[in-house]
Amino acid sequence: MTYGCHNTETLDGYYAANGTIVRSVHPHEVKEIVTLATYVPFRMSRNCMYDKRAEDKRCVGCNK
Repeated sequence: MTYGCHNTETLDGYYAANGTIVRSVHPHEVKEIVTLATYVPFRMSRNCMYDKRAEDKRCVGCNK
């Protein structure tokens, strides 16, 4: 099982689609579709939580 190295910078969050609004003048004519977005903050650990990182050869070079 590989956990990946945590050397890379992570963003503080990202925007995810959270629905759409369809605007129309007539019932069968779509004039505009607007996608709604919600900001999702990064809540995962930023440090390596792998207990055997000192002995695992896959973790060589990882800073955290």
